[in-house]
Amino acid sequence: MGVQDFNDWFCIPAFFVLFRETLEAAVLVAVLIQYLNRADAKHLKRQVWLGAAVGGAASVAIGVVILSIYYTQKSTMTTTTAFVVEGGMLGFACVVITYFLVTHLAPGMKSSGSWQVKWERNMDELVQAQIDKTNEYGFFTLSFTSVLREGFEAAIFVVGFGAAYRPESMPIPIVTGIFAGVAFGASMFVGTNKMDLSLFFKFSAGFLALIAAGLGSHASYEFQKGEAFGAWACKRICDDVWVPAVQAPFGTYASYVPYTDIAPHAAIDLDMRAFSDRMQAEDWDGAWEIYDQGGNSAKGDGFRTLRGFSKDLSGEPTYDEFLAYHGNAKYADDYVRAVMWDRLSDNSTAKLDPRPELFSTNTLSWDMAFQMALKAAQYQSTWMYSLHELYSALGKCEAGDVGPEGAPHAWDEGWAFYVGSIPGETGSPFGSLSYALPDMRCNAWNYCADDAGRPAWREAGDGANSDVNARMLRLYRAGLAAVRDETRCAEARTYVDKILVQMTFPLMQGAMRYAYRADPQGEGTALGTASLGHGKTWAELHAFTMAVLPRVASCAPEAAAVLERNLVLPDVLDASTHDQLVPDGYVAVKEAFQASYACLGITCADVGSLDAIPGLEACDDGSTLDDEAEPWYDALVEQVPEAYGRKLVTERAKSCDGKGQSIAWPNEEVWDITGCCDTKNGFFFLMMVLFWYRPAITNLELIIWVIYWPIIAFWGWYKARARTRRP
Repeated sequence: MGVQDFNDWFCIPAFFVLFRETLEAAVLVAVLIQYLNRADAKHLKRQVWLGAAVGGAASVAIGVVILSIYYTQKSTMTTTTAFVVEGGMLGFACVVITYFLVTHLAPGMKSSGSWQVKWERNMDELVQAQIDKTNEYGFFTLSFTSVLREGFEAAIFVVGFGAAYRPESMPIPIVTGIFAGVAFGASMFVGTNKMDLSLFFKFSAGFLALIAAGLGSHASYEFQKGEAFGAWACKRICDDVWVPAVQAPFGTYASYVPYTDIAPHAAIDLDMRAFSDRMQAEDWDGAWEIYDQGGNSAKGDGFRTLRGFSKDLSGEPTYDEFLAYHGNAKYADDYVRAVMWDRLSDNSTAKLDPRPELFSTNTLSWDMAFQMALKAAQYQSTWMYSLHELYSALGKCEAGDVGPEGAPHAWDEGWAFYVGSIPGETGSPFGSLSYALPDMRCNAWNYCADDAGRPAWREAGDGANSDVNARMLRLYRAGLAAVRDETRCAEARTYVDKILVQMTFPLMQGAMRYAYRADPQGEGTALGTASLGHGKTWAELHAFTMAVLPRVASCAPEAAAVLERNLVLPDVLDASTHDQLVPDGYVAVKEAFQASYACLGITCADVGSLDAIPGLEACDDGSTLDDEAEPWYDALVEQVPEAYGRKLVTERAKSCDGKGQSIAWPNEEVWDITGCCDTKNGFFFLMMVLFWYRPAITNLELIIWVIYWPIIAFWGWYKARARTRRP
């Protein structure tokens, strides 16, 4: 087990601080008890114990309340705000620790609250003063305030640690630190009147100073990520060294390494392929049986099905857009049934429910029915269910269900239903699910992996065949790391929003391309050619548009109305009705989609252009293919899931060289230790102690850590000097 692995469940600094503060409180209580024994006032010991218990409970409550507020509110913060808040908490803890060190523990200090005074002042006089007041609760107050003071110090320290550690790493060290402090304090004072602990507290003060320096350094790191000191990262996303230390136990799917077993889920694409094959063989009932009953994607004692993906998912933002538009929870299934209806036998299970109104008066050719049924299953049912799994992962993350079968498994399932099993480890062949669409269209829209205009953040061989799937791969990897940590759920939600953008605009590209092809004033091939079936181009226009139309309607209702008007199909499509198709023209369709870009988070550079087609040139909103201003995860430290062997990657600054990108000087790395990042080695342990798990520290972090020492030394010297000069 490496240092980082151990600290996932045991915060070492928290244990040390709780042990030290509890020991100090235990010694104070022991001194009070011993005095009462000597003074033959044993009847007052109950007040001492009660005061200690109440003071300890109050201290724990303070820490729990503050940490609870932080962890619960963090999920509502933007990523940048969360970084700034974490930096503030760490900085506050650093200041508080330093203050106590200087005012209470500096050499020669005799302040009324220091540990030296607690041992050197005449305890007989201090306690007798309480007895003389004839106030039974004086011992309660003395015990309570003494323990509360130590507990409050510990609570402040722990709050600082909470900003840098996983929540699950805190309970064990807190509990064990308290018990160890009590046990150690009791063992030293049983049968002993007085014991000198000055050496222990001097050494522990030095260690506390080391912790404080690390807190201050780490606070600057959080502020850096919040871009308080300028650009935090290059536009390059540094994840290409994300390689398992051993063979991935659950396989690799289009360069994505899942944390859990998703083989049965990914096999849904075999159903999709069989659905397509049977329709092409004109076995429509057989195709429906595959769609309705499944046969490849095992689930319990049966199979998950393509039809089963069309279900009520109310409460999920994207599904709610579609439900609001259609007013029908099973809109996708009704679309498939509508286009297949006339080709299915009367005893088909598709006809157990009434015939959908859609296309009920239209004559659809074989090509039209095939294209619309297949694409509805791909880009309405399965597309939506892939997103559903991501929303499910977010819900589980926010509920604290971040174990392997919780949020991470749901996240992995999202990739399984996006990619499938056919693309294999490399993503080629493309397969039969949504993953295939951008890879098939990237040549036409100029964003394939081998295009000369590859974005600056991409490199050859990055595991994806198109810019879209390169982003999807990075976002899914980042999201998997985030949903395994319940403090990063808000961060994971930002990834889902970006994933939704990447899944949306390829559908628009398909619709715009086929609007041109179906438009009589464009390519005009809706009636078919020697190589195109009758109505095929119009059917693809309809299928792609319907897969994204509710999203457009949620943002730009007027633009949606334009799209609807250009989807009208005559009852019979022939030479006499051909001119009725796409009445406003394909350019109007393109402009309608563009009207929704900004609202949906899509840029002109995302969509690109079909330069060979007049009117389908790219729009201009100032965006470029290189635009990735925000890193999709902390590119400075990327951790492979423990099942694969953890390894750190520290290449953020180096990756900017020669790419025309820049980051602010305070945020640049001091040194590159990529070859020394094994979490099990001694160098990493040293960096852990000094810089809080920041082996590749930045210029600002190092400066803060270095200047901390002369500051605390001068402050301590000044306070001690001022104290010794007092009469």
